[in-house]
Amino acid sequence: MDLASFKSVRNFCKDINESEQQIDILVNNAGIFSNGAKVTQDGIHYTIQSNHLAPFLLTNLLIDKLKKSLHSRIILVSSLAANYGKINPDTMKDYPSDKASASIDITLYQDSKQANVLFGRVLAQRLRGSGVSVFSLHPGAVNTDISSQLVFMRILKPLIQRTFMTPEEGAQTTIYCSLADHIEYESGRYFSECRVRNFYQSCDDMQLAERLWVKSEELTKLEDGEKLLKKSN
Repeated sequence: MDLASFKSVRNFCKDINESEQQIDILVNNAGIFSNGAKVTQDGIHYTIQSNHLAPFLLTNLLIDKLKKSLHSRIILVSSLAANYGKINPDTMKDYPSDKASASIDITLYQDSKQANVLFGRVLAQRLRGSGVSVFSLHPGAVNTDISSQLVFMRILKPLIQRTFMTPEEGAQTTIYCSLADHIEYESGRYFSECRVRNFYQSCDDMQLAERLWVKSEELTKLEDGEKLLKKSN
């Protein structure tokens, strides 16, 4: 599946929905820290589409299979960068695509990670009582390929290798949210170091979260039959 293509996401979900009886755990972890002005074939910046809109579409299209599991979980791997996000749903498709700069790359990443948490908050409310739990999380500073997608990060690679966590260490909070017993009552919450954390101020605006949801439905072209029609209380 190519997260930079809504068509690819839809084809993947069609295959899963036709071949699988249920889904127990969905981890939205794949993402990108785009280096440069890149726009997908859907006309959206790679970072916003890959990190938020494609997982939004994927999750919505697989909801019925998740509901068929007795106690399923959706995990949204966000980042500490969410704390600095300032996403504007109304201009989400209009990020600069005619020029590249490190500051734009960082802004896009922060906004996309903020979107992960906001998405999780609304998703948890709309799935209340369904048996599906939703958790977003910060995995920590992890030494993965994403750290090489910016020039200045490549320069810092020796330091990163000494100070960042290994991928195995960085996966622990994701594993905890996926498998730990008796945390369903924490659905919608944000985790770090396998513990519940307070939401960042940037992610504590439910009106913004609802606006983001509506705009995400529009940009991913979700049809009525594909939408989680129940609104948050």
